[in-house]
Amino acid sequence: MELLEAEVADATGIAQVIWFNQPHLRHLLHPGDRVTLHGKVIRSKRGGLQLQNPDVERERKWVGQSSVGVLVPTYPETAHITSRWLRAQVAALLPPGRGGSRRPCLPHVRDREGLIP
Repeated sequence: MELLEAEVADATGIAQVIWFNQPHLRHLLHPGDRVTLHGKVIRSKRGGLQLQNPDVERERKWVGQSSVGVLVPTYPETAHITSRWLRAQVAALLPPGRGGSRRPCLPHVRDREGLIP
C-alpha cells in the first residue's frame, strides 16, 4: 500500500491529510497550492484532525462556481461508485441554475454546528 501524506491549513487550524494508493496525486499537488478538500474527517491517533482519502480539487477549477463555501455531500462508497461520481449524477438530474436550499439556517444552529454562514 502506498501512502501520500500532506498537511493543510486554513483560518481555523491545521489538519493532516492522507491518501491511500493514489500516487498520481504526488505530481498534481505542490506546497502552497490552494485546494478544496471534501471527505471524512476523523480524529487521528495523535489527537489532531485528519482527512482520509478526501476528494481534492485545485482552487482554479472552482473559481466562479457555486461549489465554493457550500456543503458538499459525501456518500458511502462501494464497488467503484465514488462520492464524486454520485454527486455528478445527482447534479445532472437537477434543473440548471438551481443551487442548494435558499432557506437560511437558524443562526444558533449554524453557530452550534460550526457551519459556514
